[in-house]
Amino acid sequence: MTQSETDVVIIGAGPSGLSAGYELIRQGVSPMIVERTTEVGGLMRSIPKGAYMLDIGRKEMYSRIPEVVELWDTLLGEDYRAYPHRVGSLYGGRIVEISGEYRGLLRGVPLPLLIRGALSLAKGRMLGLVRAPASYEEHWHRKVGAVFSRLFAQGYWEKFRGTEWREMPVPESAPPGAGASSASYSQQAVSGALGAGRKAPASRKNWRHPRLGTGQLFTRLHREIEDAGGHVQFETEVDRIEQQPDGSWALDLNRDGTTERVHARHVISSLSVERLSEVLFRGDAPLLKRSRSRDPVLYETRHVLLVYLFIDGAPRFPHAWLEVNDPDLRCGRITNYTAFAGDMVPEGKTCLCVEFFCSETADLLGQDDDFLTRAAIEECNRAGLLDPSEMEGSWVMRLARTNAASSWRELQSEDRRELLDQLKEIPTFFHVNRPGCDWASLAGLFAGRAVATGSRAEFDERADPTQRLPELPERAPTPPQSEGGDLLQSA
Repeated sequence: MTQSETDVVIIGAGPSGLSAGYELIRQGVSPMIVERTTEVGGLMRSIPKGAYMLDIGRKEMYSRIPEVVELWDTLLGEDYRAYPHRVGSLYGGRIVEISGEYRGLLRGVPLPLLIRGALSLAKGRMLGLVRAPASYEEHWHRKVGAVFSRLFAQGYWEKFRGTEWREMPVPESAPPGAGASSASYSQQAVSGALGAGRKAPASRKNWRHPRLGTGQLFTRLHREIEDAGGHVQFETEVDRIEQQPDGSWALDLNRDGTTERVHARHVISSLSVERLSEVLFRGDAPLLKRSRSRDPVLYETRHVLLVYLFIDGAPRFPHAWLEVNDPDLRCGRITNYTAFAGDMVPEGKTCLCVEFFCSETADLLGQDDDFLTRAAIEECNRAGLLDPSEMEGSWVMRLARTNAASSWRELQSEDRRELLDQLKEIPTFFHVNRPGCDWASLAGLFAGRAVATGSRAEFDERADPTQRLPELPERAPTPPQSEGGDLLQSA
């Protein structure tokens, strides 16, 4: 076994790891960055396909944190472009608005459907006075009515989780800082459709996206690190991280079947808490106990099939993405890359990413690429989103167990907070795995700064993963509204 020494090892070349490496380089510290795959960016990387640049499904570059926005502005400049944050719900051959700034108070809900929804809402409220709900479905049908629940949220979230609402328990009240759940999300969408919701914060109206996809940011970060003398070691798996008696670390790194032991004073890790509980030791004793709270539906058995459709023609809808609530369609979400105000799609063309959310037992997992492509084209054609005669090509990507980080709700659980508190007690170890690209980047920046300055107080306070981030005023210029023509109308 070969041996080497370094001051800092960074595990993972995704948003948090690269941000940490960039900050350390700026502070005059050259870290060792190890990455399990062959590319930087993790699930935020972009993939070139001919004249198209593809994100991995629908990706959002939140801009809630001044330090992170400043970093992205510095790296991308004019390539960090604003686009209208316009999201729709596809149901029954019709698109209605989830984003609150479009098509007036009714968000495109036709009057007959609005009347049905109002009657359904009244019925649900009356039933709520008679008996308590027995399921998640009954809870929301009582609260906002069956019609509006199905129109704005139910189908999409059932596909996303792989569980029908009627099989889920009545929701408990969300703990502080838990973030938006499917319940609160559907309530916001429905209240907005009725004209009762508050307008979205400025930071939600217009978001920003790199001109060539999210991967452009991380390719640039990687280049900055390499140009300053840093290095990312690819195809390297971390088998063991052991704390030494003097507080330093010994890491067993596996590359091509060969193990290298690296001794480091500090470790910055983007591994999940679950993975850390398997590889983090003090002597022969694990440093962390195994977490019991990880949601097996989302994090152990969830697969995503991405079907990219390349179309010779302009998009038939202006939204950045559609959440598919229609129960007659198997896909869960459709992303329109043309709407991201960049050069990901050639002029006059369209690229749609059709996402199928699957459990371990879903029959779609066993189908070949041709079958999945035909299914995606058929569903988009049925919804009026494309003309099959305009198809130029397709590409399929399969993602298994795709969630890169714990959700806010998970981070509120008692045993998860206990694990995070244990990690805080290790002064030379920085856990930077966070939900959301901006939050992960913030954790990386502050971890790098903590190593360079010798103080982790700012990291522990500002990058605390159990706290929800505040909304910030939008700093980007307001882009022109998409023209896009008329939205779909049901027959």
